[in-house]
Amino acid sequence: MENSFKELEQIHLLDFEEKSPEVKHKIESETTSFKFIGDVIDLYFSKLMGVFVGMTGGDPNDEQTSKLEK
Repeated sequence: MENSFKELEQIHLLDFEEKSPEVKHKIESETTSFKFIGDVIDLYFSKLMGVFVGMTGGDPNDEQTSKLEK
């Protein structure tokens, strides 16, 4: 009598080993994309807030605005 669960486990293990490099590459590319987007937001968000303050008639050099940019 064969154990179908052991066979199923072996099939699942082989399937996972075949797809493992693809999954790793996909995760790495998504992580890189999110890191890039985070870096862009980190660099330009404070300047963008100053632009919005200036457009609405506020003083971008105001002390409260400076706290947002830090």
